[in-house]
Amino acid sequence: MQKVQDKYSPILLVGAGWLGEPLAQRLQAQGHKVVVTARRQERILALQSAGLSAWRLDLEDAGETMGLSPRLKSFRTIIWAVPPGKDSHTPYGAQLNRLLVHWPAETGRKLIFYSSTGVYPENAGIWNEKSPIQPDHRVAAAEKEALAWGEQALLLRCGGLCDERRVIGRYFAGKTLSNANQPVNYIHLEDVLSATLHLSNLDATGIYNLVAPMHPERSMVFEAQARRYNFASPSKLESGGVERLISADKLLANGYVFSHPDPQLF
Repeated sequence: MQKVQDKYSPILLVGAGWLGEPLAQRLQAQGHKVVVTARRQERILALQSAGLSAWRLDLEDAGETMGLSPRLKSFRTIIWAVPPGKDSHTPYGAQLNRLLVHWPAETGRKLIFYSSTGVYPENAGIWNEKSPIQPDHRVAAAEKEALAWGEQALLLRCGGLCDERRVIGRYFAGKTLSNANQPVNYIHLEDVLSATLHLSNLDATGIYNLVAPMHPERSMVFEAQARRYNFASPSKLESGGVERLISADKLLANGYVFSHPDPQLF
């Protein structure tokens, strides 16, 4: 199976946003040839200014996929890091399908698809990679496309994405916090990047949850962030919430060591 770390094989990273751009930078710094995509020309120019090779690719426009097959032929790895926009006029799964029909599974090809732990039911319990998902979740159809593509697909279900630029507690500064004692299922961006490379180096396939192994309550996380980043704590805490825990045991069992295991320290 083709590994991402094969530096002689170019990588196409579809969606160079908050997650995709730093992943592309990490891969390029390790010596990989990486091409990223974006929908808007101004974004392409910004990515090129950051030292990345960039294409324009808008998978919401079916006409833009004409002639895509020869452009994709040289890539041995495609990484899908497109967020599932709520205002898209083309279903998320259909967008992925428009790409994959031009890049069928072949020996040596690898698909890495970033999904979401939001596909699990919003009920109490411990949810792992074998748990049932919500079939009507907007990401579920895209997961189905990725799994149907071939056995060399790696699906990474990410928890709530955080880092110093995305501090969720800011949204609740000085406001009422409902479900204050509900446990969080977050992950730091650094661990998303490192876990992706770790699993790729293992030639991993199938589904993995990417979520920090510690699950403190929302109030504990947001109050810790308020102290660290100097903004107001929630003005009022309202109890409630369910004990919904996303398990990272499969990732840990495969030898990954978290850099940021505790969301209170994000």
